[in-house]
Amino acid sequence: MIESTWTPLQDVRAEFTPEEFDRWSTLTEMPLGPLRHLKPVVQMSETPPFWARPAVPLGYHRLVWQ
Repeated sequence: MIESTWTPLQDVRAEFTPEEFDRWSTLTEMPLGPLRHLKPVVQMSETPPFWARPAVPLGYHRLVWQ
């Protein structure tokens, strides 16, 4: 039997405030309505990251190779 040496992190809150989630999230318009989700982790000043295509339900688009 292997014993775990894992211990919980010290001085880390178990929950985040709504303001923190707002700062880390973005709103994307999708075919089924707006979706709030986390922003890309890396933020660059000259080339801001973004999702080129919004998420859509399976079967929304016809299957094609791109």
